[in-house]
Amino acid sequence: NIHDLLTYVSSLTGDVFSGVGPLAISAARIVKRVFANDLNPYAVEYLERNCVLNKLDRKIKVWLLVEYFV
Repeated sequence: NIHDLLTYVSSLTGDVFSGVGPLAISAARIVKRVFANDLNPYAVEYLERNCVLNKLDRKIKVWLLVEYFV
């Protein structure tokens, strides 16, 4: 069913190279789950803080992209 497919697809999104997370935080208010990452460890730290301040830390999964290239 196309409606079920669209509902599933729209429930997840990713924000690659998210920085401090303005798009990830905006998206988390709309969809069920957001995956966000960045290469800059300081940006990831502030993204995690922004998630907590906006009470979206359970909806946004954040990770430092460098961890996967070491």
